Amino acid sequence: MDARTALIRSALAVASPLRRISARSTWIENRLDMPLSGADHVQIAKALARDGVQLGSYYHWYLEKALVARGLKNATRERVLAMSKAADKTDYTQLDRLFHDPGGLVLATPHFGNYILAIVSLFARYGHDRDIGVFYAPPETNNGNAVFDFIYSLCFKNDPASSTRVLHANRTGLAEAMKLLRSGGVLLMLPDVCLNPEDAYLVPFLGRTFDAMLGSASLARRTSSRLVPAMAIQTGNLAFEIRSGEPSRENQIHGPADSPYHDLAADYAATAAMFATYEEWMAGRTYLWQFIREHFSKTAPFPSLDPQELEKMWPTFLADPRVQPSSQAGVIEVDSFNAGSPFFATS
Repeated sequence: MDARTALIRSALAVASPLRRISARSTWIENRLDMPLSGADHVQIAKALARDGVQLGSYYHWYLEKALVARGLKNATRERVLAMSKAADKTDYTQLDRLFHDPGGLVLATPHFGNYILAIVSLFARYGHDRDIGVFYAPPETNNGNAVFDFIYSLCFKNDPASSTRVLHANRTGLAEAMKLLRSGGVLLMLPDVCLNPEDAYLVPFLGRTFDAMLGSASLARRTSSRLVPAMAIQTGNLAFEIRSGEPSRENQIHGPADSPYHDLAADYAATAAMFATYEEWMAGRTYLWQFIREHFSKTAPFPSLDPQELEKMWPTFLADPRVQPSSQAGVIEVDSFNAGSPFFATS
């Protein structure tokens, strides 16, 4: 086993009593450099209650992240690859099948668990046999993404046998991503980021609404590629397995193909199904998701209307004078508005 991985696991084992802590400890937060406010704790508590675990589990996970970050800082190529390999407990039977099947593949994995080490594992395992890219916002847009550029440059960029690449979320990166998929390559995406809610679509997620970008589904549809959800599931101290689903069939929804909204509906259905899969996999360990504080700050659950209740309400809604036009007006074509490119997340 990699010596650095063994050391981190030993430290996490010694710190396992942290998991039993239920009350906030500013001493622990200061030691872990966790700048958490009272409002942050309110949101974290909601996620922990959903998981049925104590606050200490979040502290312990934060400790693991800090130790991994320290292990990667100023690391050598050999150390990064060794740490990833030692932490990876994946049974690759299904992923081997997905990667070896011909045709483009969009593998959508959220910021969950040790997702960075999981991406390193995928690059290391398949980068010599398949063209693989990872798509995310450039560091100048999102400072946190500098670690991706660093690891890629350290481990893969100068490897002549590696067919891996980093594609930043800009016009050039998008063109390269589509070219990669159309040539039968694999694109890793992180679909759980939304910097502009006005360009997003609400999907139900963890009992709340989530502002989801449709980029993963849209890219897969436009390049005739498969869309597959994946996630780095924690299996122990600095140990994970990459779980993958089956290719989405939601983009094959029924309906009039000539409708101007058919593709949009297909992308939305595929995205909603993908997040439903994430929710199922996150059960009991939601606190490992990077964005729990932001997400659980939302108080309103995703609205759910029974079809029969909606049928009763609809005539009343139409009869309400507030929805009646006061004068004749032409039909407004939604497609006439230039809304930019609402489908692609920038992180």
